[in-house]
Amino acid sequence: MHKNEDLKLIEQFKKTHQGVLFAEIVKRYEKRVYGLAYRILFSREDALDITQEVFIKVYRNIYSFRAGGSFYTWLYRITYNLCIDFLRSRKNTGNIEDYCLIDEKPSPLKQAEANEIRNKIEGALKFVPLRQRTVFILRQDQGLANKQIAEILSISEGSVKANYFWAIQKLKGILNGMQ
Repeated sequence: MHKNEDLKLIEQFKKTHQGVLFAEIVKRYEKRVYGLAYRILFSREDALDITQEVFIKVYRNIYSFRAGGSFYTWLYRITYNLCIDFLRSRKNTGNIEDYCLIDEKPSPLKQAEANEIRNKIEGALKFVPLRQRTVFILRQDQGLANKQIAEILSISEGSVKANYFWAIQKLKGILNGMQ
């Protein structure tokens, strides 16, 4: 995604209120938002709900978005906050552990080993503390830089590095215990 293209699209939407422009924003980012939500929540249905809530919130608050900032970072911050709020509400009802991994599509035989490794990592991620897990996901899955992650999570870059390090250490320990 190109920052300038996003900013032009957002400014054009703010001026014209054309739904087709907002639909383009959703189209550009819905898979990434869903992916982040899924990796935090470990539930397909909950991730779909959060994805929908994210774009509703973006639609309602797009006028408060500052053109000088990164839309991508702003969007991920909204996603992260909604996921945290959701987990807090689940924790209060005692259902936070109700999540299970869902293999959404059967993989070709060629990818069976890669899928097995991915599934082991996803299973192990359930046991990594939320902040460390989120840093790991944003860095590994989304390819974000430490600076972007720091902005999204409102923490220092040093804290991002430390959380990433500890996430890796925790995953190594869990995965070595699975063998």
